Amino acid sequence: MASHPALSTHRTIFDESMRRTKLSRTQIAGVVTMVILLLLVITVYLDTVLDNPIDATYWVKALTGPVIICFLLLTWPILEALCSQAMIAIKSVVQIDELAFHRSMVDKTPRFRRGEWFAVAVGMVIGNLILRPWSEPSIWLGIYLAISGGLMFSLIFWLVYNVFMANRQFARMLRRPLRINFFDLKPLESIARWSLGITLTFMGSITLSMLFLIPTSDPTENLKRAIIFGALIMAALSLFFINLLSTHRAMVKAKNQELEVVHDKLEATSRTLKGTAKDVPHCAVEMEALSKSMAAWVSYEKWMRAAPEWPCNRRMRGSLLLSMFLPVVALILAWVVWGVVLPLYPLVAFT
Repeated sequence: MASHPALSTHRTIFDESMRRTKLSRTQIAGVVTMVILLLLVITVYLDTVLDNPIDATYWVKALTGPVIICFLLLTWPILEALCSQAMIAIKSVVQIDELAFHRSMVDKTPRFRRGEWFAVAVGMVIGNLILRPWSEPSIWLGIYLAISGGLMFSLIFWLVYNVFMANRQFARMLRRPLRINFFDLKPLESIARWSLGITLTFMGSITLSMLFLIPTSDPTENLKRAIIFGALIMAALSLFFINLLSTHRAMVKAKNQELEVVHDKLEATSRTLKGTAKDVPHCAVEMEALSKSMAAWVSYEKWMRAAPEWPCNRRMRGSLLLSMFLPVVALILAWVVWGVVLPLYPLVAFT
């Protein structure tokens, strides 16, 4: 896959890997997934879990990481494309020349790369603290979870860091003078689509995680799950609006500036109309023209006050609302599969 021109401000770990290996993003994702699956096969062989009965709990722990890793690796190119479109959209509304735009978007690669590796390291540590692979009765499963689970959380933290850096660049550019056309907000909708893509990616990861939840009758465990996944869902939804805050502020600022211009026009037209009224009926034609102008400015002011202050349209809001129900559907499906269907089979056991 070709590199997106709008994302040439820095080279990510992915970009560097592509340069060194001559592989595409999809091929790199495939290689990483195959390595994880190979580790899984080796772990399964060493633990001899293929003997009957099938340990469902074991497979849930073993497969959660590879599934989410594969999902994130496959969605990253899509997010890059959306980010590229958003960058092009910002370029179309910022009052700046080509060279100055490129210079303002350049981030120093060494500093960015250090931040990437720091995010990866933090994700690895936090992932292992959450999963606690050392508490597994099988040493081989523990080693496998330390690698796959750590890699999963490292990938999540790396993604969050890249989103943060891109959002910082957007905010830096949107603080410059803008030429926003409130009659056509499609350029700014590209930023909202990028933000929606990020939220849907995290909601997809949460949904996949909930598919691997084995039902339990322990109220404490259920409460713990509700708190954790509830917080994750709220965080994913909050990302949508957090990433759009700089765009929202820019739109509010541009709207207020436009309203100030309208107010000045109304005030000037009103003074002219009052002055002209003294010469009635000699200036009836001019008064009629001023009255029409006054009415036009009043109508425009009314429309401008009702103009949107967020770049998302109705379809995006609907997609965001729909994504909230995906984890619920996944939870119900997990309950049916793990709690109702599989226990009916004598070869399936839950440890």
